[in-house]
Amino acid sequence: MALLNNLEHEELFGGLRGVPLRMLPALGTTLLLYLSGDMVGAWPLAWVALIPLCFACRGAGPVGALLLAALSLLLAAVTQSFWLLDVEGAAPLPAWLAGGLLPAIPLAAIELPICRKIPWALRPLLVAVLATGFWALLPPQAAMLVPLGGLIEGELLRLAWPKLGPSTVAGCMLGLGWLSAEMFHRPRGPLSRWPGWQGLVLAGLLLAAGGIDWWGSLTVRPSNRRDTVSFYVVTDASDPVGATADALANRTRSAIVVWRQLRVKDDAERAAWLEQAGRLASSRRITLVMVLAGPDATTAYAFAGAPHPAAQRRWLGAPGEVSGEPLVLEDSWQLRVFPSLASDSHWSTQWSTEIFTTPLEPAHPAQERFWVREQRREAVVRASRQIAVWAGGGVAVDGQGNVLARGEGRWFAVLLPAAEEMGEALGHPRLRVLERILALAAPVLALMLLALTPISWAKRRWRLARHNTQAVAIEEVQDDEPNLSKEETEKITRRYKRDDLE
Repeated sequence: MALLNNLEHEELFGGLRGVPLRMLPALGTTLLLYLSGDMVGAWPLAWVALIPLCFACRGAGPVGALLLAALSLLLAAVTQSFWLLDVEGAAPLPAWLAGGLLPAIPLAAIELPICRKIPWALRPLLVAVLATGFWALLPPQAAMLVPLGGLIEGELLRLAWPKLGPSTVAGCMLGLGWLSAEMFHRPRGPLSRWPGWQGLVLAGLLLAAGGIDWWGSLTVRPSNRRDTVSFYVVTDASDPVGATADALANRTRSAIVVWRQLRVKDDAERAAWLEQAGRLASSRRITLVMVLAGPDATTAYAFAGAPHPAAQRRWLGAPGEVSGEPLVLEDSWQLRVFPSLASDSHWSTQWSTEIFTTPLEPAHPAQERFWVREQRREAVVRASRQIAVWAGGGVAVDGQGNVLARGEGRWFAVLLPAAEEMGEALGHPRLRVLERILALAAPVLALMLLALTPISWAKRRWRLARHNTQAVAIEEVQDDEPNLSKEETEKITRRYKRDDLE
């Protein structure tokens, strides 16, 4: 029994002895995630960013794998989003803990003793399912901590990444990394005498895929130039009227102007802005979109060449955090105005133009890159041209996710073409429902694997006790009934062995 206790202790904690050495490849994942994330932007490295961590955790045991993965991913979370400390109202500590601990649970679960009975080829699939679910559980403020988001820049996963969702793609990449680690430890085929060659080949193929993806991103993607609409986006909050006059200096025909979201303190300031915007729209015969953020509500106005708004909509909530049905102008442009950079599910067409505004200013260039990345993803999903404008900047994206213009001054102009095909219904792909399902199922599955481990140990102990009892019984039969023949004794022995095997 003491030997059995030592075996169970070894299955849980035996891998701790190798944690210091395994920490080197685990920290390699931290470095690769930093380089491939929004801080640096070397996104092709995302193809192999999780492979070193899988190699480090394979064979480390559940406790060792949990320590390795948690430390590696926690450091990656902190280095990727330390700028959250400068964001008003942000809670970086819970986001960092969630980004480090939740994705580490799948790597610890797959190292449980019960998972050693699963065929090696199925373990990567289990890791992918668990990782997808736990990454989908990250809170909204930790959304930028889901790795591999930079793959929107490439071509190989550019269509699958937005439709599957970042958590699913990250889970699949972790599954491929674990498959590489399994193949490294369990080589198959005629070259199995060369340890690890298959796992290294798979890792090399993923690295080559990242290089091909980067090469493909350098090519210019053709864009539909029919049904184009010209926009002038004003990012200057101090003097939007003057910036609009500068933008339209050489413009003789009507135009569509979008102002960045402006903060107002009271109704008097709101009325002053409405008067200025109405005077400008009527004098220049332009369509002007203006969003005013008050202390407890945000209101969008659309002027159609007249001094009074042609349409308006009000949303309750803190500036930059509200969401709801957009302000819609049912004209040839199908203009839709949102009070923040996020939106609920909604319909869109190839000719839809969606305008996202926020009074917030990015606390770090990494946050701005994250905002742009999310706008590109949603543009690809909905196949709608989009304009996003924030304090001090903005971006214009076509229906294929191409960035056509960026705000680098007081204003910028862009010619947005219509998309070539209809996007996903309701704006969110049906396949992302899988992430919601796995977010509920993954914790239950991990707890089930954890609960099956002591059950497996109890079954092993019961079998050992039964085996010892049967061995004693055989000896007693041989001593108490010496008149049994040799054939009868062998028959009884075979029956006990058969029962033990069953």
